[in-house]
Amino acid sequence: LFFAMILNAQNTQVQFINNSADSLMRSVKVVFNGDLKKDSLAYRKATPFISTAGDSTYTIEFQSKINATKTVSITQTLQAGKKYVLVLNGVTNDSSFVKNPDSISTQLTIVFIDQSAIATPASNQVALAFVNGSTDAPSFDLYSNDTLNTLLADNDSLNQFLPVTLEDT
Repeated sequence: LFFAMILNAQNTQVQFINNSADSLMRSVKVVFNGDLKKDSLAYRKATPFISTAGDSTYTIEFQSKINATKTVSITQTLQAGKKYVLVLNGVTNDSSFVKNPDSISTQLTIVFIDQSAIATPASNQVALAFVNGSTDAPSFDLYSNDTLNTLLADNDSLNQFLPVTLEDT
């Protein structure tokens, strides 16, 4: 048991989400330092958290299953004991889209979320992470869907990560 605790403390947890509405990215491969982690990750689907060695630098690539030349990658150091989420967003060719009013790029990208950046909520609350991945609405306001109609995100921008804390009810 002690050995398992030490081993887990040296690892990190990583999750991958495909949020690219591009038809070429409807299904992607996820490659992690050259090692195939997921052969087919469909649009709006996520992997479970995958355990890997912490305090290491990794190159993470999302690759289209339809056209292998359509890829996007990032290189990140993942610290031991933390959880990370990598979200594929955007489109492979933004020239076919009407420019949005804020001139925010809709080009294919990976949003990197370090879950330790989310503050631990009080016992009667829950913390959520929002990522705007809508290429046709590059900025928006997000309100709670209750009688309070609370503003949760003010002018949230495409590909930005925003933590929000809510009552757990």
